[in-house]
Formats: sequence, C-alpha cells, structure tokens
Amino acid sequence: MSQLQDYISKVKEETKGFSDIEKMRYVYINLGKKLNFDVNYSFGNSEKKKKVYYENSGNEGIEEALETNTAICKSISEIYAKVMQSLNVNMNVKTNDMDCRKLKHVYNYYIDENGNQYDFDLQQDMMNIKARMRTTHFGVETFSHDNKKLEPIVDRYTLEQIDKKIGYIDYGTKYYTDNYIELIKMPLPLFDTINQKMEFILEHSDGYIDDKIGYADRKWRMDFLLGKDVPGGEITEAKAKEKIVLLDKKDSNKVEIFNCYKGKKADNNFILGVAVYGKDTDIYLFNEDESKFEKYTLGKFASKIVDENITPIEKIKGLGQKIKENKEYEK
Repeated sequence: MSQLQDYISKVKEETKGFSDIEKMRYVYINLGKKLNFDVNYSFGNSEKKKKVYYENSGNEGIEEALETNTAICKSISEIYAKVMQSLNVNMNVKTNDMDCRKLKHVYNYYIDENGNQYDFDLQQDMMNIKARMRTTHFGVETFSHDNKKLEPIVDRYTLEQIDKKIGYIDYGTKYYTDNYIELIKMPLPLFDTINQKMEFILEHSDGYIDDKIGYADRKWRMDFLLGKDVPGGEITEAKAKEKIVLLDKKDSNKVEIFNCYKGKKADNNFILGVAVYGKDTDIYLFNEDESKFEKYTLGKFASKIVDENITPIEKIKGLGQKIKENKEYEK
C-alpha cells in the first residue's frame, strides 16, 4: 500500500461520523503538524527551486512528501485535495494566477452546493498550526458566484468548537497560543530600548515556537511576529490589528532575521538568527537542541562563526569589521 493510501486509511478511521467541515479541518490541522516546508526550495538557486517545484507533483511527488514529511505548496495542495476527495469532499487544486513568479504559488479551493468558492492555503498556515495558533487561510472569505463577498466558511466560535473536538486545543493548558503572544506584547511599552524588548520576546519564545517546527516554518513564524514580510504578507496587517504582531514598524526596522548554515550549505544544517540593532548590536541564534534562542554580543558571534565554520547568508551590520578586529587582537 502506498504512503497516500496508508494516510487516507488512517484519516478515514479517525474521522468517522464527522461532518464535511470537520473532516476538512481535521485533515488541514493533521497535515499542518505532519509536513515541513522544503528548505531546498527556500534556499536553493533558481535551478534548484525549479527542480524541486516540478518534482513535487503527481503520485511520485506525493509519495516522496509523505515519506519524508517534507513538501512545498504544490505537493501540500495535491495531498490535501486527494485526501479530502477520498472523504467525499470536493476539494480542488488551484494556481495563483496573480503570482508574478515563474514558479507560481499553488493552493486549494472548495465550492459549496450554492456555487460559493472558499480558499484553503495549508502551506501558509503550517507555521500557525505548529505554534497552535488560530489559522488565517482555512476556508477564507472570497467571492460568491454572484460576486458578493462571503464570510469565512465557518465562523470563529464554531471553528473553536471543532478545534476542541479534534484535539487541536482544549480549554486548559492547550489553548490557542495567540493569547500567550498577547500577554508577551502587553509589557513591551514598559521597556526603553529595542534591545530590552527583544530580549524579553526571545526569552519567552518557548510559548510560540514548538521544538518540532520545521526550519522554514520557524523562520516565517518569527518574520510574522516581528512584523516582517511573509508569504501572503497581507495577512500580517490583519493579524496586527488583532494584536498578534509584536513589534510596530519603527521597532521592526531595528531587527533583522537572518539565516546561517554550518559546514556546507548543501548539508541543510541551517541556524536561525536574529540581529538587534539598538544601542548595541545583539545577536541571537536558535539552539535546536535546547529549543531556545541564545544571546551573543557581536564580538562573540564573530568568534563563534569563525571557530565553528558557520556562514551567515544575509549581511549583518558590523560583522566583517568585528571579525577583522578579532583577528588583529589575536595577533
């Protein structure tokens, strides 16, 4: 039996007696926890991206994705559609014609009995699901067959009841982490500097970054929370209005999220970093083993990357000069 058929058999058993909307939600959340975005696509050159994009399609692409739990928008959408169709829910795959890139974004859509279309974009929501946040791309409002704007496929209260039924949340210690993030945001105006704010935010990252989250999803999660551009960036503004984004534009401009790799880039041994440009430059690196951010001065970070063969992909202000100063000091 194939990976897909194994997964479908499992889901059919687990969703017995569920309504169509409950089935849609269960599979959406389950796949969101299971799959990680492919870092080969995130950091590959144009040829590498093209190769990954076209390989993540069809039966072979689906089988590979389910075996490795690694996918991109194409394979994620195809898996979701095939699983839902096996559950007698008419979910389909759609390419975003508004995407100006050659490798266009792919997502899902569902048309109800009245001809109204609802969009589902699991790739965009994987970073939310792994952090147990409210999703932003599940059955989102679009336009009806007569061009009237629709509400989401299910209202927020009903969706919360479904999430409780399927075990995504409970009303004890496992509620949406959006609420936890709001608590982190409350004291931020009391801090005088961006250095102090970021130290507080990153010291409490255990509440919004699960240690099982994939690298790309963790990167997007941090981009999102710190007010940076993310895939589907229009959602950032909407979520900011809900008091989820932690930094305003002024503070966000003083923070850069960067990527590093240890050893050879092809080894995919990536390390997530945050540079804070305040009175001093603070550098934070995410420790995968400890599942937390560790703080460095710019000088100590310069020494660490030289000693441990770590290469930052993006430019970090003052780093080159600090490495030079360290070498001169050692002499």
